Amino acid sequence: MVQCPVSENCKVAGKNCPYCVNGSEYRPVDKHVLFPAEAERVRARADARREHKKSAAYRSGKKSNRKGKRREREVAKLLGGERVPLSGALDGHPNDVVLPNGWRTEVKARSGGLGLIYGWLGDAEVVAFRETGEEWLFAMTLQHFKLWLGGGRLRRQPVAAALAALRRGEANLVIAQGVRLVAHERKSGFATIRSWLAAENADALLYKADRHDWLTIMDAEHLRDVLAGEAANSAI
Repeated sequence: MVQCPVSENCKVAGKNCPYCVNGSEYRPVDKHVLFPAEAERVRARADARREHKKSAAYRSGKKSNRKGKRREREVAKLLGGERVPLSGALDGHPNDVVLPNGWRTEVKARSGGLGLIYGWLGDAEVVAFRETGEEWLFAMTLQHFKLWLGGGRLRRQPVAAALAALRRGEANLVIAQGVRLVAHERKSGFATIRSWLAAENADALLYKADRHDWLTIMDAEHLRDVLAGEAANSAI
């Protein structure tokens, strides 16, 4: 008869217990003493974790995570906001950064992307863009966003009139002196931006491509509040 290697720590030992190969009948007195088969599985999992940490995929993911946190801290500092712990993974604390006015923002940094919008902003202070059939989204540089967020520089009526004109199909608008809005519509290409804004109902998206400035992207309701200065004193 094969002697059980953990019989001295088993509550069932000595009670006509057969030697179980896989530990199915093992009832430990000290739970830290594992059955040999389970101990081997634990060692195998630990070895797999160590090998995974040596992999290129793990190192790349860790680097990306550090970059994301760095960008979130950068946005929080630039706008006087606060970074959300664990990038919004905690229940009740969605999104990445909370701005001083209460807006919840998603922060995305990529090596490239949104080249069209960066190019369009060369001709205007605000760009309206959308996929055919979808609602308009609006992009501006972070510099303009900071300027208008607490300024109340533009009166509400011209902003509302510009948005109404945009809905009627006018593509090039002057909201106020020195503030131009141009509109671009495409069949597709902006679904990812929309999904980022939809994440936990974010109020705005802060996006940065390498070697470019930060962009602020939002929907019409939030654009109206920013340009009319109403976002400065309200938590949306």
